[in-house]
Amino acid sequence: MRSFLILVLLLALSIVAFFANVAFGASPITFSDLWSVLFSNNFDPILGQIIYDLRLPRAITAVVAGGALS
Repeated sequence: MRSFLILVLLLALSIVAFFANVAFGASPITFSDLWSVLFSNNFDPILGQIIYDLRLPRAITAVVAGGALS
């Protein structure tokens, strides 16, 4: 039971770190703006371009590289 709790805690921490990686950068993006870009159709095109073209691929690459190194 204890190992399952640790696994869930680490998974939740990984998800938070993933979204923090996408949200923080040279131009700050709030989590509400990030949520609207990822999960709705009504968003600023500049924010969409920053997130989809720059930050999301970088965050996905970090997750994949971390998984491969583990």
